[in-house]
Amino acid sequence: AVAATCAEPAVRRGVRALAEPKRSANPDEYSGSSADPDTYSLLEEEEAPAYAGPEWLRCFSLRRNAAAWAARRGGALSCLDGVRVVSMLLVVYGHSIIWGMQGAGYSNIFDILPTDGEGLLATPRGQVIYSAELAVDSFFWLSGFLAAYVTSKIAGVMAARVWVPAAVVHRYLRLTPVYMFVVVGWWKVLRVAGEGALWESLDYEYDLCAKWWWTNLLYVNNLVPFHEPAGCYGVTWYLPNDMQFFLLLPLFVLLHRRSPRAGYAALLLGGLASMVYAWWATIQFDLKIGIASGMDYSLDYYMRPWTRIPPYLVGAATALAYRDAGGRDVVSPRGHTALLLFGLLVAGLAFFGVYPFNQDITEEGVPHWKHVWYITLSKPAWAVALSCLCWPCFYGRGSLIAFCLELPIWEPVAKLTFLMYLLHPAVLDLFFKSNNTQRVTFDEYWWYVVVAGTSCLVAAAALVVHLLVELPCANVMALLLPSRKGAAGRKAPPPVLADDDAPGGPLTRGDSAEIV
Repeated sequence: AVAATCAEPAVRRGVRALAEPKRSANPDEYSGSSADPDTYSLLEEEEAPAYAGPEWLRCFSLRRNAAAWAARRGGALSCLDGVRVVSMLLVVYGHSIIWGMQGAGYSNIFDILPTDGEGLLATPRGQVIYSAELAVDSFFWLSGFLAAYVTSKIAGVMAARVWVPAAVVHRYLRLTPVYMFVVVGWWKVLRVAGEGALWESLDYEYDLCAKWWWTNLLYVNNLVPFHEPAGCYGVTWYLPNDMQFFLLLPLFVLLHRRSPRAGYAALLLGGLASMVYAWWATIQFDLKIGIASGMDYSLDYYMRPWTRIPPYLVGAATALAYRDAGGRDVVSPRGHTALLLFGLLVAGLAFFGVYPFNQDITEEGVPHWKHVWYITLSKPAWAVALSCLCWPCFYGRGSLIAFCLELPIWEPVAKLTFLMYLLHPAVLDLFFKSNNTQRVTFDEYWWYVVVAGTSCLVAAAALVVHLLVELPCANVMALLLPSRKGAAGRKAPPPVLADDDAPGGPLTRGDSAEIV
């Protein structure tokens, strides 16, 4: 990165300018004649050095990669950046209190746990902690939407036998290098950063990595080992689900190209089949939601692709409908308002519907049939709500929702969310398990500070890895992989993380390295 950055023309000009005597502001004095006032600038342009290194080295240039990260994309789909960042913050919000319980624990644990309607988790604001798991369904919805949006365009100009394997290879190469960099860094490097009994308790997780690391590499760690907790680096259960959904997506896209009605029907049937299985599994395995959920809920429902696919399919259906609309606003102004109101209602019911399940940890307060219906319906309903809320935003009719989701601050952070997801457990391990032997006295305002601080640290760490690892790997892949135009005459790697097909500007990238 240092060598590539120093080889950049702008950096070399800056270094040379610092080494030369200060020039007069008068161009005549500099040129030694009565030259035209533009002589100085012309000389500067003529003397500007060219890039001095090989193109593969330029892939690691910090200047180039920082410019790619800071570049604005905008466009009709910019509201998706807000969805992405808010979802990531919800993940940190929920995990921060869980990691505290996994560490030394809290000396006043019953100020948190619900007992007879008392405790943080029994309050309406405490439901945000439980419902933060819906953030993962937001990621699935985003992944389905953007992947279907991009592949439906490619399917119109390339044969399936070409673009389907090419898309799979591209996705694998785009995700895997930085994914394994983080996993191996946590497993082999971060382990020396702490000490003490709590830190040594991570040895069990390191042993799992030694045994099951290859399942991460093959994106099957949500299935292997089958009825045990996730193997190496537990939070990565999400990535194999997303990859497996992507492998199925071309079937729906190709069917939709042949017959739009058949494509939508297939998506609907796939979602309904998943929901029927979730309904059956909740009864068969006596699964419960909220404070009563246990390991069975995680192993038989939470990590399995056949139960988590409905939000992905809803996102894909929304993207195909948006493609079919062809940029035309097919919904009336009143229809957009109705979509916003309906989306808010459904999102509120899904998000806070878990409240009755979390009033007392010591007793069964809710009949099991309510657990059955909430587990079956909540995640698909959340995805439908996202579609209803985002559709008006695509056409500039999102009102306050669009204002909140399209804030300019979201865009640069949205490019980091994949790495934020991968890195946040390591940061929480350092905070709660490194050199920590004393129980923490929980205070709600202290916890909010922890969440804010952790979010900032995770974003900073993600930016470093984004610039030094993720973008360089993406640049190298773009330089090496063949393109339709061919590699001849290419002077630089194609722009990183940029798509050119979205109404009103560049597409909010359909690459799952940002979708997460």
